[in-house]
Amino acid sequence: MPNIILFKPLPKLNIANNSFENFPSNILKLQNLRTLWLNKNNFKDFPTQEILVSLKKLKAVYCFGIAKNTLDNLNKDYLVLTSKRGNSIRFVEELMVNPGGENKLIIGMNKETKSKINKNRIFISYSHQDDKWRQRVEVFLKALQNEKKMLNEEVLLDFWSDKRIKASQEWEKEIAKVLNEAYIAILIISAEFFASEYITTKELPPLLENAEKHGTKIISLIAGPCRFKQNKLISKFQAVNEPSMPLSNATPHEQDNVFLNLSNVIADYIY
Repeated sequence: MPNIILFKPLPKLNIANNSFENFPSNILKLQNLRTLWLNKNNFKDFPTQEILVSLKKLKAVYCFGIAKNTLDNLNKDYLVLTSKRGNSIRFVEELMVNPGGENKLIIGMNKETKSKINKNRIFISYSHQDDKWRQRVEVFLKALQNEKKMLNEEVLLDFWSDKRIKASQEWEKEIAKVLNEAYIAILIISAEFFASEYITTKELPPLLENAEKHGTKIISLIAGPCRFKQNKLISKFQAVNEPSMPLSNATPHEQDNVFLNLSNVIADYIY
């Protein structure tokens, strides 16, 4: 294992043109890392999924170049990335969704059947009876986005609900595409949420699968009294308010504190 001394606030790291065979695992602890140069190494292991899951602020990875070692000895994911010029973060994301799928990446992915996790995309799943809570969630997400603009920081929030579907779009296809891309899913949970056939059969299964396989973050917002705790598939994920204190029982001030906590959780994941 290469001996690299790292500092947590580090925003950029260049370890290109070395002979590392093992990916330095301490890089995954750099929570503020935004740009990473890995060109011309000999990685026999390459933690594709861990890079995206652990380095939440990472925006650029550079791997292009002929490696020093023979191609046969390189990790397959890293070998693919050495053929990509410029910022290859998109290809890292695609490899995360399609582990070991280097042939598909080189030939070109089938866009009809394969999507990639988009680190900036937030999907809001809700019953239309709970639309007032969906609107309030979006107010706080917009406030977070504007805060980052004022600070001249990168704005990377892309929150999505079915309200964004245009009349000309095929709504089921559009929802399915976004479900497969979402890095964060906010579930506005109530009895109406669990009673929705569409939510329980169309929206939740791909979200739960992506949470297990690709690290999609699922955050629950308890809107009303319901069987949240009894639902083992959902209750194992983070909830921003206690099921015993749903939004419907809270004062407006308490409700806004819940939405504020939600935006803080989102900020921790995205920024």
